[in-house]
Amino acid sequence: MQVCAPNPDPAPAKLLQVEEPKPNEQVKIPVHVRGWGSTIGQNDRGVALSVVDLKQSVIQVNNLPPLPREYRVAPPGIEVTDFTRPFAADVVLSNVNEPTPYCLWVYLETTQEGRARGVVQVPIIVLPQ
Repeated sequence: MQVCAPNPDPAPAKLLQVEEPKPNEQVKIPVHVRGWGSTIGQNDRGVALSVVDLKQSVIQVNNLPPLPREYRVAPPGIEVTDFTRPFAADVVLSNVNEPTPYCLWVYLETTQEGRARGVVQVPIIVLPQ
């Protein structure tokens, strides 16, 4: 079952990486999402996280601020700049009564038309409580 539609604007691994959850991982609520962005500390930009269902409907959008970099090690392959920071969130989804596939979209910005740019997609299965 393909929950993620084709990625409209894939982010290069040197700019944005999602470390958790892993693709196709079965996760419980809250869903812990974490990763790194090469430039997300600039102007405290952070990343956006959208949760997309099988119908390609966006059911939730979260703005994740950059976290402090002290005492943390950036993952291999990320371009380390003065603005490289980690991000993380615990995402709470409601009305999950059976194992449900979702596609997490983590992205750097949106266009004026509202399209996501610099996207990492992670398909997951959310298990009921």
